[in-house]
Amino acid sequence: MFDREVSQPDSVIVRVISRADRRLAIALERAGRDSVLGEVGASGEARFALRAADVPRDRVTLVATAVGGNANVRSVPVRVRAGQVALFLVTQDLLGSQLYVRWPERTARR
Repeated sequence: MFDREVSQPDSVIVRVISRADRRLAIALERAGRDSVLGEVGASGEARFALRAADVPRDRVTLVATAVGGNANVRSVPVRVRAGQVALFLVTQDLLGSQLYVRWPERTARR
């Protein structure tokens, strides 16, 4: 998943892979409030690009909430920098979800 992303020096890419059997709203926690990034379908994938300046204190905390319900999962805060990709793997029951961050592979310029 990481390797398919193109690194942008002024943004952070959030990729979500959901194994949940329901649609989820994905949000970024900012100053104690959740700012919705968008939705991902049941057993679907989504991609959200954030301006690096919009990432609070260089940390990402992501929240997945079942649309039409109140079940949710909140990741631990993870340090992220401009140019990196955050991959949020959401499990079917939400409880074992994990957030990974890394630099994407760069391709040689010609």
